[in-house]
Amino acid sequence: MKKYGLNQYVKSCIGILVATIVAAVIIIGVNVSIAGEGALGDLYFIDVERILDKGDAVKIVQFGASTAQSGIDMEVFPEVELMATSAQSLDELMVLLDYLEQKGYSYTKDNYLLLDMGTSTIRKVKYHNMAAVANINTWGDFYVNQDLELERKSYWTSAIKRYLFAIEHNLDSLVEKLTLKVQALEDSPEVYEAQLEEWNTFTKDFEYIDEEQKKEFEDKILELEERTNVVVNFVYITQAHADSNEGIIFNQYIDNELKPFLEEHGISYIDSRNVFDWGDYEDRAHLTKEAQLKYTDFMKEEFSRIMQ
Repeated sequence: MKKYGLNQYVKSCIGILVATIVAAVIIIGVNVSIAGEGALGDLYFIDVERILDKGDAVKIVQFGASTAQSGIDMEVFPEVELMATSAQSLDELMVLLDYLEQKGYSYTKDNYLLLDMGTSTIRKVKYHNMAAVANINTWGDFYVNQDLELERKSYWTSAIKRYLFAIEHNLDSLVEKLTLKVQALEDSPEVYEAQLEEWNTFTKDFEYIDEEQKKEFEDKILELEERTNVVVNFVYITQAHADSNEGIIFNQYIDNELKPFLEEHGISYIDSRNVFDWGDYEDRAHLTKEAQLKYTDFMKEEFSRIMQ
């Protein structure tokens, strides 16, 4: 190949490489902007530092799953901060509670802990790869070893994966929305039947917390209540989810066991299971932006009642 031809070839390759990098940066930037900070894959750590930095301005720390991330609008209710992951199990909740305190947060009577009880909370975890651990191992700047100790990853590897997560998040969200919306109108029987079948299929092999884990959770609530103000939130679910096999187990545990326990010990709770209609959900489990404001107003009213 002649020198002139070689130079043109190199220039073309460089141009293609630069154009590819620019396109990738734009695509990732747009997706990160759409997804928001809460969907960058390491919310677990971001929230800890933000909570500590805000200090006394944080009156309520909410522990929950993705329903918490799509729930209270913290711009409207700034006293709340999140310790949330994609599907928070009871084991994971225990880890997060202890981890926040280890990082320097004080559980006192000047603040409140809002503990979400959703369907993922009662799912039994067989290994240490709980949702937060799995998210951190895949996307975050840290990973959790078998002793549940934090170890830092390679910065560059974790940083790249962290921002790619936003693309996956947006694609998953888009596919789920389109799938549900093309089935039927949001208030039609077809959506209910589709979601009911979907939930039963999704959860058919799940196991749920046993009596020992329930007792551990109750003991933890009592221990925390001695130092701070605990509020347990029974998380909103669609009617189809409530009627699924998992939803029935979830509601029976709350109504027959957890709620009586909380009432016996004078511990506050909020029941948000039946706050929303079909049109308030953007998919099978999460709220629309408009419904978030409705939920935020509801939670502000509930906390005004509790704080009196």
